[in-house]
Amino acid sequence: KEINLSKWNTSKCTTIAGAFSSCEKLLELNISNWCITYYPGYMFANCTALKTLIIDNCDFYEVLDARYMFMNCSSLTELNLNNWNMRECQSLLGMFYNCVALKTLNIDRWNVENVVIMSGTFCNCYSLEKININGWNTKSLQQINSILSGCANLKEINLSKWNTSKCTTIAG
Repeated sequence: KEINLSKWNTSKCTTIAGAFSSCEKLLELNISNWCITYYPGYMFANCTALKTLIIDNCDFYEVLDARYMFMNCSSLTELNLNNWNMRECQSLLGMFYNCVALKTLNIDRWNVENVVIMSGTFCNCYSLEKININGWNTKSLQQINSILSGCANLKEINLSKWNTSKCTTIAG
């Protein structure tokens, strides 16, 4: 139910997509000090019991696609991912989809200038009350449909600085 893999050397891994996907009984995971590159999509998808994810000092670089990375992590209440380097990332499709218990999400320092798809990124994050993403450079953004759909408890959001000039899909 608890796994500590913080001493694993993942510097040669080019994909860890789905690495912990559907580990439904996993409560706590420590992957501090991991090197995560290219494609971490679905990495924690369907880890419905996961309450604690220790992901400090992770080297997140050259990540191209983070789609559905935390999808259906319905027991996570907080994540601090501010130190992740998302500069090369092109898709955040459904990254936090159905993270219904997530109240605190720290991602305001992300560089998302190359992200094209953000559709459903925070969809059905019912418990999310505040998210600060107004400073994101969204110059490449093309799809943001349902990005905040189902965020029933969201009390504060400001996207006034977002560049949506290339967006072709904004439906909710």
